[in-house]
Amino acid sequence: ELINKVSEVAKKVILVFLGSKPLILNDAARKSSAIFAQFNPGLLGGQALTEAVFGDFNPCGKLSLSWPYHVGQQPIYYYRIRSEHGTYADLTEDPNFAFGEGYSYSNFKYGKMTLSKTSLTDDETLDVKIEITNEGPYPGKEIAQLYIHDLVTSATWPNIQLKAYKIVELLVGETKEVKFELKMKDCWIINMENKKVVEPGKFEVFVGPNSIGKVLEKNKAEFEIIDYEMIQIKHLLSSSL
Repeated sequence: ELINKVSEVAKKVILVFLGSKPLILNDAARKSSAIFAQFNPGLLGGQALTEAVFGDFNPCGKLSLSWPYHVGQQPIYYYRIRSEHGTYADLTEDPNFAFGEGYSYSNFKYGKMTLSKTSLTDDETLDVKIEITNEGPYPGKEIAQLYIHDLVTSATWPNIQLKAYKIVELLVGETKEVKFELKMKDCWIINMENKKVVEPGKFEVFVGPNSIGKVLEKNKAEFEIIDYEMIQIKHLLSSSL
């Protein structure tokens, strides 16, 4: 009720969240221009909030957990197992605020992602590169995140997993190339024998500012992990041609 009354007379409302767990903030979030999630900030939390609100520094934090729209969505997290949840008849499956989501006073634009190769073996490294530009009015830091999706697995596995992140500091109008290094051992799963293994096959790699699916889809590419036997077969086939 307080937020409803304040939003009727105030042009902009800033919501400050203090607590150890995410809350259902649907109405409050819609009526707020910004949300500062401080969780448990300690003795200097008030000073940090004041400095952030008045622009003494440019915030760059990202959420380390997803916030639901409704308690009925729980548990909700970004690395959901395939087909873990059914489709709700009257509710979205997406969180209100997603893992990795977070904003600043700057606006960062992601360019086109490129891969150094399309196949990967045990002793190789896949370089994933992308350009990020600060199109906002202030210098700032962006936390670029790399996720992968194993297209076919022998055991049930999450749709996407965070594998790396980079903190990029950019001046106004500045563009930097960000490089991630992905190795074959980073693409593991836990198989039916409860062993940590890397299975050959096709993978998708994404780079973006958070774990939201429609955002990650803008920068997606595919690569393949090839084991020794598959390399030999491909070599024989190419030689015979």
